Amino acid sequence: MDLGTSLNGFRQCFNVVPEHDNRSKIGPRQFVINLIFNLNAMDRGKRTLGALRRSITKATGLPMWRGGFWERLATERLFGFLLLLVQTAMQQMSNIVLPGHQLQSLMDFLKVKGILVLDSTSITLPEMAGAIFPGPRNNVASAVIKWHNCFDLFGGSIKWFDLSPGTSHDSNHFPDLSLLVGYLIIFDLGYFDLCTLQAIANIGGYFLCRIKSNTVVYIEEVVRGLPESFVGKRLFSARLPKGKSVIEVVGSFGGGLFYFRVIGFWNPIDNCYHWYVTNLSAPPKLIYPLYRLRWYVELFFKMAKSSWRLSDITSANPNIVYNLLLASLVVAILSQPLAFSLVTLKYKDENEVPIPSVQRAGIVVANASPELRDFLLTGRASAESKLISCLKLFTDELIDPNRKRESSMQRVLRMSGLRSEKW
Repeated sequence: MDLGTSLNGFRQCFNVVPEHDNRSKIGPRQFVINLIFNLNAMDRGKRTLGALRRSITKATGLPMWRGGFWERLATERLFGFLLLLVQTAMQQMSNIVLPGHQLQSLMDFLKVKGILVLDSTSITLPEMAGAIFPGPRNNVASAVIKWHNCFDLFGGSIKWFDLSPGTSHDSNHFPDLSLLVGYLIIFDLGYFDLCTLQAIANIGGYFLCRIKSNTVVYIEEVVRGLPESFVGKRLFSARLPKGKSVIEVVGSFGGGLFYFRVIGFWNPIDNCYHWYVTNLSAPPKLIYPLYRLRWYVELFFKMAKSSWRLSDITSANPNIVYNLLLASLVVAILSQPLAFSLVTLKYKDENEVPIPSVQRAGIVVANASPELRDFLLTGRASAESKLISCLKLFTDELIDPNRKRESSMQRVLRMSGLRSEKW
């Protein structure tokens, strides 16, 4: 996707918010755009609602009193606008697939439509919010909200998300299965549930996750790494030979209700096997490198927290908490596709285009916030030209400078035999 198309997609997303109403001098679209692109406003290193109000007042040139700003920020009407904007942005970006024959070849090799990674992160809130958003442990944080995020590796954006109190277990928050048809979804132990695994397989999806150590798994068939005498034994109580690089079996779960492929890798540091369950028909050597791709969603969380100040929510009002989170999500959703459009400007051959760093993409969009805001508000050609000039200054900053260090995706491509000399 070229830069002009990406920027046009940006504008179309924000057009779903009404431009004018009779309630205030600052219309809904102007307020939403200024709210989003002033989120990194701060006073002495910490974002406050007061700093956010002053930043929006300065950007619009219109007065906004404290009570009026707080009331507007806490309305369910603003929540509706932001939620619609987030959903539109997710839909707009869902059709984007990062170019390059290597990524397409990887999807063909794995026989999947794409790779999704699912995880959650905790965001600490003021203690007063504990009644609505209780934290899992009072001695750590009394008020916490969880952000559950399903990140599309090949689209560079969010596929699904959910928000919950910190005490809610991850397994209660899982993407709609209709989104997973044909996709490989990778997640950690918090989302491990046997019925969910079977449901993903039933709808034509693929999964990869770790196995909980207290799970009862019987060895039904030995594929590699063990003698046949282990058939019928419980995987986690059997005395397995140490030091085998890879063990693969077909395991039965839930008293024989579920049968899945189980692969173990010997970890010399922990002096034990790390076990994974999947229904993907990929070579066993690829399972661990594929699971490591889950780290991309952690980088995405880190970008949102640092560039868009998610950890600096200072209000206990639930509507304000949700509205600030949704506002941060908008830029987080749009930053990676925009960064990729920038990188493609430097490369004539799309197969040589490197994937921009998730964290650096967030930093670039944060630094270009004033120009993005003017472009969206005015729509003038001069504003677009100024924005493009600003973004081009950061193109080289989007790529990890340590090009010799192999990324997780490059490792998967290399071990699949798909990586060329140039990346």
